[in-house]
Amino acid sequence: MRLGNALNDIGYWLLIVSDTRTPPDELKHRLGQIESADTPLLTLVQELPGVLVGGRTTNWAAYYVGFAEVPAPAR
Repeated sequence: MRLGNALNDIGYWLLIVSDTRTPPDELKHRLGQIESADTPLLTLVQELPGVLVGGRTTNWAAYYVGFAEVPAPAR
């Protein structure tokens, strides 16, 4: 059995670091602009930093890592 087939994707951890401040109200507004109904989760995670920080500064970085559930082996 390949491990890739045994994983059930759950989500992603995302860290965005920037030299510009984003007040909570602006963050809420920018998050509300994201169309997510038919967008795969990985695509959203990859686009989120640009939506939140892009255009306001060129000094930013984003790191993401997926996490998954590994089911117990069948006995």
